[in-house]
Amino acid sequence: MKKSLEPLHVQYSYKSREVIINNSLLTSSQDLTVQATVYNSDGTAKYHRTATESVGPDAIKRCFAIPEISGLDSLYFLRLELKDKTAKTISLNWYWLSKTKDSLNWKKSTWFYTPQSAYTNYQGLQNLPQTQIKISNTSEKSGAESIQHIRVTNTGKAIAFLVHLRVLKNKNGEDILPVIFDDNYLLLAPGETRNIDCRYLNKDAVGADPYILASAWNLDESGSVAGKNISFTNELK
Repeated sequence: MKKSLEPLHVQYSYKSREVIINNSLLTSSQDLTVQATVYNSDGTAKYHRTATESVGPDAIKRCFAIPEISGLDSLYFLRLELKDKTAKTISLNWYWLSKTKDSLNWKKSTWFYTPQSAYTNYQGLQNLPQTQIKISNTSEKSGAESIQHIRVTNTGKAIAFLVHLRVLKNKNGEDILPVIFDDNYLLLAPGETRNIDCRYLNKDAVGADPYILASAWNLDESGSVAGKNISFTNELK
């Protein structure tokens, strides 16, 4: 929901395979850089394309289509990034895709319902190679609010899938709630770093020294590195 409601958003069309800029603003945007990278399930890059585009107010821009790519596994990933003319990232969007598509059973179609005869196959997610991440953080207080500046790096060779960040009241404590993250359930390409801020009211931390807990679908805990008051878990596996 948060991704799709970005006022300036880069997205993928499952039907046409096109990379599209969706502009919900009432002003145009010029000199935007669109980047698309396709990764195999083992994290190797199989395709990359960059284009400079402009989009009108309350409009879409069809940039280019992702071609058929040889050597892809049955499960693969698409990373889309949109930058403004200052090279600042304004939209980042990941897709996990399958070469086995949904199929509709048109022979049994009625005027109100068409059943499926086959489903997209995402079983490859169960066999993703493990990867390591490195996390550090700094804390900042601003009036009644605290901000955790969290830096996450994928130090492995595979894609880090669904990195989930939580902020606890202490190592074995409950989550500080409510809390607002810039982003969460992250996908990170090999070597990619993301800087994520999270905010909460000091009163909701109850005077505790906050503790950050990170998990991921394919996390190698033994090879991951954490700073002070940070630990890992494989709770999503």
